[in-house]
Amino acid sequence: MKYNPGDFFSIIFRAALSVILLSLLFNLVDKDAILSAILKADKLYLIAAFLMLILNYGLCLLRWYILLKEFHLGVSFKKAFSAFCAGIFASLFIPSFVGIDLARGTDLSIHTKKPRQVLATILLDRLSGYAGIVILLTLVCLFTYRIIIDKTILSFLVTAYILLGLMIFVIFNKSVYLKLTGYLRNHKAGKMRESVSNIYEDIHMFRGKALLLTKILALSVLSQLILPLVFYLAALSLGLKISIVYFFIFVPLIGAIALIPLTLSGLGLRDVSTIFFFGKIGIPGAMAFSVSLLNFSFVVAAGILGGLLYVATVSYRRV
Repeated sequence: MKYNPGDFFSIIFRAALSVILLSLLFNLVDKDAILSAILKADKLYLIAAFLMLILNYGLCLLRWYILLKEFHLGVSFKKAFSAFCAGIFASLFIPSFVGIDLARGTDLSIHTKKPRQVLATILLDRLSGYAGIVILLTLVCLFTYRIIIDKTILSFLVTAYILLGLMIFVIFNKSVYLKLTGYLRNHKAGKMRESVSNIYEDIHMFRGKALLLTKILALSVLSQLILPLVFYLAALSLGLKISIVYFFIFVPLIGAIALIPLTLSGLGLRDVSTIFFFGKIGIPGAMAFSVSLLNFSFVVAAGILGGLLYVATVSYRRV
């Protein structure tokens, strides 16, 4: 890949912003309380939380591998696993979903020589993951609507429904599909637009595959169920007794905010949003910050493990 000086400065900027946000937070909360809480954390709960995060990655890998098989790319599970591990490692330096998608997409595109189809699987994978978040939030709301009275939470839910509805309408609506592909196939559109049209067709072919879509969505919902449990176990390790319902409401919000590409792997944004949301139910800032830091440590550990596994499984050398 060609070196781009802008990438280096982008990483420096995000790292600097992460440091600034963390410094501000450490000045606002009780640092001794954070250190004491983390040092006294129950190790069994921490191990369980980390294993749950690994399980979540495993479900995401399985979901993507099913899509790769559907496109008949001839990718073995070992090769998909290797590319996915590269993505987990890259997410430590690039905003998480961008890092994972860029690394795994680049790796498999070089391997298969079919970048268009690989990109289509990644786009479908992301769409199903987002749909899983909306489905989970819907189920939580149906059973816990009495406690969801905060305007911030309600506005997020409405926005999530609107975005998902628009994406599904554009991608799977036949009339929209025909109009868009007809425009993109115009002889004046050029090769770039033709490529976009081909990717759109690859994605649109899943419209009639109800069984496959159901399987993908089921894996997405299971994956989204696990992430709140990771936070919940981290909170239990610190001795916090919080209803698990709040984790299923707050964690998707925190994850969405952490994906904003302003800091290094969401560090800083994740912590601010964790303190904000859990502060709504009376959790002290120091304890909420401790939960966030523990979860980030799980992500770092998983990223390092992913990098090591990638090096151990890759069958050809490149940076």
